[in-house]
Amino acid sequence: MFNKFYPLVTQIIKYIGIPALILGSILPVYELFKSSSEKLTEDLLIKLSTHRAEELIDEGEVIRAQNIIDFIIEEGQYDTKLYFSKVKLYTKKAILGIDGADREKAEDLLNILIDLETADKQNYFIHGLGEEDDFAGLIILMAELKLENSEYEKVLELEKYYEEATRHSKIRLDTIFSQALINQSKYKEAKKKLHKACGKLVNKNKADKLVLESLIKLVDEINDPSWKATLPLLCLST
Repeated sequence: MFNKFYPLVTQIIKYIGIPALILGSILPVYELFKSSSEKLTEDLLIKLSTHRAEELIDEGEVIRAQNIIDFIIEEGQYDTKLYFSKVKLYTKKAILGIDGADREKAEDLLNILIDLETADKQNYFIHGLGEEDDFAGLIILMAELKLENSEYEKVLELEKYYEEATRHSKIRLDTIFSQALINQSKYKEAKKKLHKACGKLVNKNKADKLVLESLIKLVDEINDPSWKATLPLLCLST
């Protein structure tokens, strides 16, 4: 969390006119805090990974535990953004069934990063993924993974993280939650989620257009003309 506030602090300092000499004396202190934060985060990432591996060993899931340890050793260094990118890529491969990527391993790696992000929110000296929507990205990946595994109730359990997401990520989550509800024949609840997602869309937003096709498909799955009449035209097939 510490590194998220530093750019703002330096802008304020420059705005109120603190001399460059004083600012120059502050920067080395920042660098010290930054390196300490990076070391603490690295140590925590390793600790969370080994803790999860030990839990799996106790549960008799030896291969899953070995997968986590192997991933840590392969990584070699623990820049959280790079780690996130690798886990994201691996999870996408697992969802699509590419290169033999294992879904249980993907779930374990995602949970470790979710734990890291939770620690980041609680400790100023731990820095997580850094970007505002990266945490929501983890939750979306987990939801997609659970959906692909037909674990619909576990998909819906992830709704507890919904308010932490940005507008576009909320649209994506509403879409995934709707699919889980439709797959359980819970159409009334699915309608509420889809209505919510459609209401958040921005017509000319490129990111929204990427999810629009999925939304329209789900709306069409619910054959209810009176309900469709309440939706924005953007969410209706032509």
